[in-house]
Amino acid sequence: MFSKLWAIARYTLLDYLRGRLWVGALIVALCVLVFEQLLSGLAITETSATRASLGGALLRQGLVLLLAAGVIVSHVREAGDRTLDWLLAFALPRAAWLGGRLLGHALAAMLLALFALPLTLLVAPVAAAGPWILGLACELVVCACMASFLALSLRQAPLALAAFLAWYLLARSMAALQLMAGAALLDDGGAWIGFCREALDALGFLLPRLDLFAPSVWLEGGAHWQALQVPALQALAYAVLTSAAAMVDLQRSEW
Repeated sequence: MFSKLWAIARYTLLDYLRGRLWVGALIVALCVLVFEQLLSGLAITETSATRASLGGALLRQGLVLLLAAGVIVSHVREAGDRTLDWLLAFALPRAAWLGGRLLGHALAAMLLALFALPLTLLVAPVAAAGPWILGLACELVVCACMASFLALSLRQAPLALAAFLAWYLLARSMAALQLMAGAALLDDGGAWIGFCREALDALGFLLPRLDLFAPSVWLEGGAHWQALQVPALQALAYAVLTSAAAMVDLQRSEW
């Protein structure tokens, strides 16, 4: 069982290494470097802090979108080529296939996080870059698991990518939405405001707090190792939940 799982994971990782994922990562890195150089010329004060904060945000968004697109296209292409049908015909357990694919996606996410480390060290000290890179790795793993679940469920690349973008934006901005809903200026005592607040709280309970995973403010200085506990636990819990949901959807599918 484990040998089959590892074989699928290695195949998935090799597919990334031989594909265009790293070309996209280099393009993202080049865009970040150009953006940081423009910021250094435009910012009047706090140049280093501005470069670190905005450059880190651009790097994080670029890598998340790149990985999610790669995961979704990989699953959709495999379904279109009927590769999964061929694998299952050789009595490969579905759990081994899904576990291997998710492990391969997670390894690719960690390699992307390591790829971002040199860029981060250009604008932030080691004590600040280390926690931020680990938080970025956790965020990439969660996004890879979610993208896999959406690709397996929807089986259409545009629809799965649109659903992932909606999920990611909502998970990133949920804390701000909850804060605005709880503002005193909006609280007129009406039932609608209370309903919106309760709905946002319920939705926020189901979504990961991605705004806590790799905040750009971490790159402005100081170590944040203790703050990594919450992102690490949420990443583990959400990876398990999305993997279980994908497994249930995979078991219901018929070939």
